[in-house]
Amino acid sequence: MPAHPTSLRTLRLARLFALAAWLIAPSLGATDTAPRPASEVAAPPPLPATSATPASAQARSGDRFADFFAPFRTDIATLSPDGKHLAYSLREDDRVSVLVVEVEHPQVAKAKVVVISDAQATPALAIGSREKVPARILWMRWATPTRLVLETNRAFATSNDTSWASHAGEVLAFDADGGNAVSLADASRVVRQAGAGYRPPRVIGFDPKTPEAVLVLGDGGESIGRFSIHTQTRKMDYLSEEILDSRMVMLLDRTGKPRIGIEYNTSKKFPLPFVLETGKFGRPWRPLDEIAASERLASFAMTPGSYFGERSVPLGFDASGNLLYFASNTGRDTFGIYALDLTTGKKSGTAIENPSLDLWEPVAGVFPDLKAAWFSESPSTGAEETDISAASTGEETEEEAQEDPVNAPAERGDTEIQDRQNRSRVSTAIEPARNTDDRILVFDRFTDKVIGLRAGGPRPTTHWFRPDLNEAQALLEDRFRGQTVEIREWDSGYATLLVSVSGPAHAGTHFVFNRTARSAFEFSSTAPWLAPLVSKQMLGFAFDSPQGVRISGMITVPRAPRVKPIPAIILTPRVPWQTFEPVFRAEVHALAEMGFAVIEYSGRGAWGRGRALRERLREGYEDAQVEDLLATADYAAKHFAIAEKRLAVAGLDHGGHVALRALELAPERFRCAVAINAPVNIRTWLGEMEWSGASAAAQLVSPAFGDIERQKAAPLVRDLGKIQRPALMFNFRGPVGATATNNYTAAKQFALSVNRRVEATEIVDLNEDYMNGLPKARAAVFARIEEFLNANVYDYTVKAGELQVDEPKEPPAAQP
Repeated sequence: MPAHPTSLRTLRLARLFALAAWLIAPSLGATDTAPRPASEVAAPPPLPATSATPASAQARSGDRFADFFAPFRTDIATLSPDGKHLAYSLREDDRVSVLVVEVEHPQVAKAKVVVISDAQATPALAIGSREKVPARILWMRWATPTRLVLETNRAFATSNDTSWASHAGEVLAFDADGGNAVSLADASRVVRQAGAGYRPPRVIGFDPKTPEAVLVLGDGGESIGRFSIHTQTRKMDYLSEEILDSRMVMLLDRTGKPRIGIEYNTSKKFPLPFVLETGKFGRPWRPLDEIAASERLASFAMTPGSYFGERSVPLGFDASGNLLYFASNTGRDTFGIYALDLTTGKKSGTAIENPSLDLWEPVAGVFPDLKAAWFSESPSTGAEETDISAASTGEETEEEAQEDPVNAPAERGDTEIQDRQNRSRVSTAIEPARNTDDRILVFDRFTDKVIGLRAGGPRPTTHWFRPDLNEAQALLEDRFRGQTVEIREWDSGYATLLVSVSGPAHAGTHFVFNRTARSAFEFSSTAPWLAPLVSKQMLGFAFDSPQGVRISGMITVPRAPRVKPIPAIILTPRVPWQTFEPVFRAEVHALAEMGFAVIEYSGRGAWGRGRALRERLREGYEDAQVEDLLATADYAAKHFAIAEKRLAVAGLDHGGHVALRALELAPERFRCAVAINAPVNIRTWLGEMEWSGASAAAQLVSPAFGDIERQKAAPLVRDLGKIQRPALMFNFRGPVGATATNNYTAAKQFALSVNRRVEATEIVDLNEDYMNGLPKARAAVFARIEEFLNANVYDYTVKAGELQVDEPKEPPAAQP
């Protein structure tokens, strides 16, 4: 039953005052500036209760893992330039709205605008899918103090003379009071200059020449149309058509122009150089190594030998386009961040380094690793609602679309091949505002200059170039110890800050921090229903293994262990270079809900702590990873007193391969293994990646998986007779209607062979919904994992002591 509005106001105000009082240290000598009581503010009615649960939890048909994977309640927020208004997303059932509140009165909604529903976000031609795509807001900012602009993942079914396709993306705008709501762009509006074809729009930022306009790319794969759209008048100015080279992956500048490219494909011989677009006839590209020759930097090129070694990587441009920010470990063990003047070929004064931590790491989907996604790692308020998700924009409603033959879902079978082709048409350009900038470079919208650099690793932080923001970052990190603090936005006076705080034990909360008064209040929680479900006891550790490898990680203790001592499941890194980071992971808490202590770790090969540690992987490849896995199990058994005889191991992708290899090399240590999309033959796996993706990624990272002779030896397949414990394998067969992949066929044969001796071993097919990260499919997989672990880990005849904690060490803190 919903809480009474008066009770909600009282509860919210109590929380705001309590948080402000907690945040302000007595030594700071500041007074609280909490918002006025709701009774002093005229209607509209109050916001929804922060404890609201997702629709999936309200009707989950016994699936108790649905809550862990449900779409977030609030996952994006923005602060107006004058610091007076907040806007943030709110998911209710299958719809996503934007709530607008005044910073001084955050307890009531000034406007609520419905912008998209799950039905509208779901492509019409999703062959093999049974689950709607969660609606999302991909980008949202204030164009002016009272005008909001945002982009959603709305899908549009379109057709022309030759094909069907579903294009995702719509740009919307409305005023702070919810009025003047319009659709600025969709796939039918940002077409080629000649007017042919459909292209999904992507916002990359504001137009520096017209601040009230947004720069939008119409991304057609082979070319990019650049447009400036005024957020009030909808006037759209065509800027240019940028032709893309299909052989290259491109890095765009701040205005959306392709500036740096690399032929990141299998037809190019190594080394693969980064080249700068010059605009000169006869020589349009110039190698970055040539431009920076006098600086003697590590090469701006990639080879299988340098990918994990010494190299320089472009990250993004400043507003002028003449200053290139790049990462490099020239003459160093760790990567630092620097800047290069492209007109002089000289380094600028920007240099941020840490002797023990890499400040950059390769991430799939971020330039230049766009094509390497396989090795990465996605109640009514009572206020009057405005709905611009359908009728208000002139688009058909869901019921109308069902009667429209163009927008209706196609019959299965006739369009399967074409659908796979359409889904494979991925642009080779990167929008800096989505990838590079958001991840590392932080720009100030008021000066359009780089104002900070974000660094990940064991202690994610931001290095600010302004002393006042650095002071605020340090203060907030001190108050939220063990959490990741991100200052996302600020007003024009840098006094009011929009801050997100998250950590391994919670998905995140959004705060407004007044830097002058040093007070803060929380205005929205990312997933409030998770608070009573997730474990709060998460303990960091770090130790040196018998092989002299520094291993660090975290153990998550379940809220309600089923037996004591507590069984444990160890999660292997997805790929050898994956680094454990203290961030929220729904999978970890779902496993803990099963009653397991969950252990995550970083061993040799992990990115983040320098080149020397990555080189240690060559001592044995996956066998070396198993050594680190066993060392972690030994340390956990000694310092956390887990049930050493009730251990399971699990991994995704290559991590699943390591989990299966652990069953071979140490069958006495583990009760069972869970492997999701695990390759059983590394050489076949890499070869298929190279062939199907036409990307050089597989060749570049191949050395991390063993030399050629070791890959040919295929030790997992060769030694499968040693496996004495059961394994549960999940594998994706491939797109609907296509021939099964070689990796799937090999995995199935492997599972059948092991099953002849260990009957509990089995393989389960993953569907398209799981591969697309959809929540119900993920929850179903974890329900199946629980059944398997219950049957193969718990043994009530085993006796051991209680769980004890031995003051574990925390991973080393990153230093600016």
